[in-house]
Amino acid sequence: MKRLHIQGYLLDRKLDSRVLIALYPVLILLGKVVRWTIMKGTLVGFSKGWGWIDPIMNGGWSWQFFGMDELVEGDVGTGDNTFTFFKFFWKFFWAEVPDSFVSFEIFITVTFGLALLFVLAGMRKRLNLVEASFVALSVMVISVYCFALSKEPFQMAFFFLMYAVLQTAAIPTRYKFTGGLLVILLSASCFRTYYVLIVVFAVVYEILLRTLYRPGRLFHHFDKQGRLSWTAIAVQFLCMGVVYFIMMLVLRFSMYELYARFEGALLYASEATSGSNTYMENIFLINNSSPNVATVAVEYMFAVVRLLFPLELIGNGPKYWPYVAYQLFMTLFMFRTIRNYSTNTRTQNVAMIIFVGFVFASAAFEVDYGAWVRHCAVTIPVVLVMSGISAIKE
Repeated sequence: MKRLHIQGYLLDRKLDSRVLIALYPVLILLGKVVRWTIMKGTLVGFSKGWGWIDPIMNGGWSWQFFGMDELVEGDVGTGDNTFTFFKFFWKFFWAEVPDSFVSFEIFITVTFGLALLFVLAGMRKRLNLVEASFVALSVMVISVYCFALSKEPFQMAFFFLMYAVLQTAAIPTRYKFTGGLLVILLSASCFRTYYVLIVVFAVVYEILLRTLYRPGRLFHHFDKQGRLSWTAIAVQFLCMGVVYFIMMLVLRFSMYELYARFEGALLYASEATSGSNTYMENIFLINNSSPNVATVAVEYMFAVVRLLFPLELIGNGPKYWPYVAYQLFMTLFMFRTIRNYSTNTRTQNVAMIIFVGFVFASAAFEVDYGAWVRHCAVTIPVVLVMSGISAIKE
């Protein structure tokens, strides 16, 4: 009873979202304090951004689109396109003022901080304490990991565009799913090639929801409030795992180089990140010379669960606890939106389907909790729509 009372208190107590807007500069500053003190050794000292200053200031303009070759070879577009992206801001918005790692971070924080503030201005007026806590944590996480001379601002630009697609009244609701997928394909073609997997998983998930979860269908598991049962959600996720297994099986016999790319990202990344204490060691002892596809698929599904529920990080010390709470909040909102599938707005469901696609695509490549939190943090504009924290415009 006491637990239910606490839960009811957190959900019933409301906070004016304008309070979060007023606290926004403080939250950004707190994130920067964490970045330049507790996390300085890893996030600042070993940042690739130190080597990006000269290419941005003195390099030429270069842009390329990526395809299958880059995906097979592991090229995710962290070179010329990223430099050109920042060079555009440096020359036309920042008046060529930044000339050091610190000054670039200041200008990035202000510029992208204003863009995020615009997104937060679209929040509902009243939020419960869980939602408000999540927003506050999200701002600090983004300040720590994303508002810096790194790949994340470039990545985040696509999710700002996704937010615009979801929220604009100029695009009819029935076309927003297609519009969202086009943004993902744009990102895949000029930044992270493996983002094409988001499209694959999102389309599969959309088909699952439309075919299995309608009145009279075999897997019609709605309660009296119209919510999907946990059994139905488990079936969904198992189906997504089967999709991964089939994809890997097909690739192994038709495009082995691409299969090896997926397999290597999932099984061998711990060797490449041995200096990190946040990488995910494989649960199964897999024969690396000839791994079984079924075992690889099971390992993959465990990776999905571990990313959504990073409880093993608790043992790494208190500095990881805010991240654990942040990720659990995000997971909570994802499952809450899935359960309310039949009563959500279509825009919420589109955001949810794309986010689920992101989760399953990322699990194939992000086997380090540190990498996962950076890449997942940039999805906040979409998560705010998915969770209903942003006022939905349809």
